[in-house]
Amino acid sequence: MGEGQESGIVDRTKEDGLPGVYKFVDESPSQETRDSYSWLTVISWKYDRDVRKGMPPENVNKQMIALEHAIDELEDAELCRHAIVERGTASKS
Repeated sequence: MGEGQESGIVDRTKEDGLPGVYKFVDESPSQETRDSYSWLTVISWKYDRDVRKGMPPENVNKQMIALEHAIDELEDAELCRHAIVERGTASKS
């Protein structure tokens, strides 16, 4: 999340015995925010969840983190709002 934004929640879960991690904003955006950002973009990244017990391979994880940092920069420039990151269990190939 960008500086000065909601801190959100980080939660860990398991599905089929494999770990998952969620990071999300824990409140709905204000009407002003919804009016400012009129579309939703979903980025899906598929990987073999059996390689690291449900989590992405190290090189893919590094790329995912780099993308999150780039999104944070866009959020800091007030070009978007970052709502949720889901890694692990639901990222089935």
